[in-house]
Amino acid sequence: MEVITGDAIEIVPQLKGAFDFVFIDAKKTECRDYLQLVEDMLCKGAMIIADNAGIFARKMANYLEYVRSSEKYSNTYILVGKDGLEITVKL
Repeated sequence: MEVITGDAIEIVPQLKGAFDFVFIDAKKTECRDYLQLVEDMLCKGAMIIADNAGIFARKMANYLEYVRSSEKYSNTYILVGKDGLEITVKL
């Protein structure tokens, strides 16, 4: 396993291969942009976790609407304390 850190907007376009796990903890209004950077590189069954999907649901509305209404994904919201995670699996 390799963990890569840095600005995803700069790093992701340079990556090769496929992803089976993505953790999105970014500026909440840009979460959909980050997902779309990797979308074509996601394996079937890949898990995407978006952090703070409870307290920042309004700021993440475009991301949440996208993953919840797309037939490409299955989603579950998990409450964690006073906040939560949006757990998305690519079908």
